[in-house]
Amino acid sequence: MAKDKRQMLVKIGDSTFDKISAYYNDPEHYPLSESVNEIRERWVLVVNLLLKKFPKFKIANMLVRDHGLSQAQAYIDIRNSESLFGSVFKTEKAAEKAMWKEWVKDALLRAIRNRDSKAEMKALDLLAKYGDLDEKDLEFNPEKLENVEIQFAIAKKYLELLKQSDKTGVADFNRTEALDIDFEDVQDAES
Repeated sequence: MAKDKRQMLVKIGDSTFDKISAYYNDPEHYPLSESVNEIRERWVLVVNLLLKKFPKFKIANMLVRDHGLSQAQAYIDIRNSESLFGSVFKTEKAAEKAMWKEWVKDALLRAIRNRDSKAEMKALDLLAKYGDLDEKDLEFNPEKLENVEIQFAIAKKYLELLKQSDKTGVADFNRTEALDIDFEDVQDAES
């Protein structure tokens, strides 16, 4: 199984990104060469600097200065690091949004507990504003509440049965005339 998995993850001619990705899946079976390990360490450095809020241009300048890379290679390393470890800025924004919504919910609960209707309405307003509630989700559709007259059409021969069911509560549609329909008897191929 491990041999099959290894063949799936790393093949001859795979990129450095594929080799480093395979290394993170199973470091024992996918050891890195010294040069590829240096690249991996640069990518780890990049993601750590991004977590410390360093701007990308400063990280690129640092990679050029400290590791002797070209400006283009430095930005490729930043892109590859984000692809491998995830974009810090996208997850940070999503995390801050989730935390904000939880704080607003907490403020709403406190407002309800304290019977502060003004703060409660403010919290509900913030929750709607930052909770991804689009205006089209909240649109009022008066057509859904209209009193529409529903009309049924029924053949005259069944009308008497429905009138009868109104008195007894039961209508026996089996006592009506059956329709003869042409059919073809189909045989199974197996029988």
